[in-house]
Amino acid sequence: MNIKLSENIRQLRKSMNMTQDHLASLIGVTPQAISRWESNSGYPDMEIIPTIANVFHVTIDELFGYNSDREKRIEEIINTGEKLQQKNRLDEAIAYLREGLQEFPDNTRIMLLLGFVLTQYGYCNHGLKGFTKDDSPYTHYDIEHNSSNIYLTEVTSIFEHILDKGDIDTDSKMAILSVLSSIYPAMGKSERMKELANKQEPMYISRELLLAQSSEGKERSEYVGKAILELLRNLVNTFFLATVSRLDISRASANEFHLSIINVYESLFEDGNFGPEYLKLYDIYTWCMSNAARDGDYEKAKQYLHKVFEYYDKYVALRNSGTFKYTSAIFEAIEIDTQYLPMPSEIPLNSIKEILPEEFLEQIKGTEEYNRLFE
Repeated sequence: MNIKLSENIRQLRKSMNMTQDHLASLIGVTPQAISRWESNSGYPDMEIIPTIANVFHVTIDELFGYNSDREKRIEEIINTGEKLQQKNRLDEAIAYLREGLQEFPDNTRIMLLLGFVLTQYGYCNHGLKGFTKDDSPYTHYDIEHNSSNIYLTEVTSIFEHILDKGDIDTDSKMAILSVLSSIYPAMGKSERMKELANKQEPMYISRELLLAQSSEGKERSEYVGKAILELLRNLVNTFFLATVSRLDISRASANEFHLSIINVYESLFEDGNFGPEYLKLYDIYTWCMSNAARDGDYEKAKQYLHKVFEYYDKYVALRNSGTFKYTSAIFEAIEIDTQYLPMPSEIPLNSIKEILPEEFLEQIKGTEEYNRLFE
């Protein structure tokens, strides 16, 4: 440890063209003390370590040379947590990520993943309930039941804290707001969600549209493509919300709506190279499969399940594959670094069975094509 500290002090001092005398005057020690530190024949008192770090504009971890090790360890925690989540070992994932936060308190990336895993666990093991009033087709939330969901309550606390910190990218922020927009109203806290919603930009002055209007050439094409993708994603989310908000919309009708969106995707991505949008298609077909299975239309459910597998596999293969470029004319100016693509954390593949009727599961169980659902 001391050897790395001595090397770092020497290298940082030289990188700033600073003499030992100058550094000593800034820290309030003798030049001889600086010389001893750099030759590894002594080391600074702990109370002046923060001062040294501030002089060099680095963190204490960076001063000691821990930063690369720290980032590797955080990456290890994230990767292990994601793998446990993908295997639907949610209890283990939650415990592991809690330990990670003890090691790296207030780390945003670990908190973010813990929040998403808790969301999944809260929905699978406790759920959110609703009911209708006076033969109305509109659904209302069971506030008492939903408020007792300790997992989703913790999610709101974690995500609010991350939003307050403000050290997340736009995609993560929108993912958090999407989750909170489902949880808060169900718990009788619609006003809090409206406060958060009103702080966001309206759709007509979205980031993508403003950037497109302020650009030209290939850059404009890139931003136009991104604007269309955002509109598509929001259309999918809004259709989901619309079809669960009214009980007088049958599952078959809901599926017709969802499949019409798939037709839009297929028209825009005429070559079938959907890239990261495989995840949205996976979501849509999962919803359609669940609706068909619950209606007893098992043949259609199997067809949709086949698509679920197809798009899930293509999306997972895309992650960490390097730089991806769309090949459809509308989107070909867009390049994406696939290492930042999220896993389909809402419903990992092997937990889809949680939303399917037992009769349907019994019918497909033991068939090689569907074995992955039962691993």
